Amino acid sequence: MLPCASAVCAKAPVAGPASTFTGNGSVSISDDGIANLLMVGSAPGIGDYLCFAEFELTPNADGTLTGEGVAVFLASHGDRLVGVASCTLDAGTLDHIAFSWRDSVEFLDGWQVSTSGRFIDNRPPGAESAMTQKPAPTPPPPPNSPHPVIIAIIAILIG
Repeated sequence: MLPCASAVCAKAPVAGPASTFTGNGSVSISDDGIANLLMVGSAPGIGDYLCFAEFELTPNADGTLTGEGVAVFLASHGDRLVGVASCTLDAGTLDHIAFSWRDSVEFLDGWQVSTSGRFIDNRPPGAESAMTQKPAPTPPPPPNSPHPVIIAIIAILIG
């Protein structure tokens, strides 16, 4: 798995009716080309949100990655807004991400989630933004943690 990167969404001009959003989050990319995005922020028509998105990535000849996938936004009032998502990951660290809303979506692991609450009949325009990535800080090593084998032996002896 590649290291996570912090993603900071910035308002960006968009063509058409899509709204812009702001947020902070992280992206992790697995060895099999699946990217997971976890983000919190604010968007017109949604308000404050927590977002989880999953993308299947395809490499391009120019070194960028194109992703297609699904996303769920959980608004601060508890309603869910789900949709399809696309992204472009640029080696120059500028990303583009766009969302288009649906009644329900299915993640790669089979998890199905539906739009709920006020978003069933009242959806905002699609969302679009540019993203700037920053490398995630390296976490400090755990302080003198015992070896996993020692923990297992203790658990067996106590058990």
